[in-house]
Amino acid sequence: MVKNRNQVNIIGGEYRGRLLSVSNVDGLRPTTNRIRETVFNWLQPMIVGSTCLDLFAGSGALGIEAVSRGAKYADLIDVSRVAVKNLKQNLDKLKISNVELFNESAFNWIKNNKKTYDIIFLDPPFELNCLDEISHLLCVNKCLKENTIIYMEYNHARHLSQIPDGWSLLKNKKTGQVAYSLYDVKQNY
Repeated sequence: MVKNRNQVNIIGGEYRGRLLSVSNVDGLRPTTNRIRETVFNWLQPMIVGSTCLDLFAGSGALGIEAVSRGAKYADLIDVSRVAVKNLKQNLDKLKISNVELFNESAFNWIKNNKKTYDIIFLDPPFELNCLDEISHLLCVNKCLKENTIIYMEYNHARHLSQIPDGWSLLKNKKTGQVAYSLYDVKQNY
């Protein structure tokens, strides 16, 4: 149970029940417990030992939840200095060492990244309307490997118009104003 609007809790794994403080940053909208529970039920067979990327990390709830449930490590990227400072404090408080933070725009970070990932979380602020562009960049800059799983969260009114070739929809759901989807990358870029 979340104590106030400025906190989210980890819902499963090693850090279950632990609270993460959430910065007051424009556009930051942590993934709700209900949605995270659904998503991590979908990801359960794939999460242990995986390498994860949480672009637009914000509260860090997705990346930290992944590590809590057995991911090998997670890279968390956010452009907000305030959000990254808060994430660092949360990681220090929980003594999590297998998460690396990057204070950079997701777009610039992808262009310089040399790693590939098993699971990528894409949950940008809704007003950025950038999922088509960021998906394309992930492919062009070789952040994906065959069978990378992509999680996307977006305003349900937003139509995803340009899902890259080779991405196969696994799951899709809507809760209130939020739609979320899981894709499997069927090719190596």
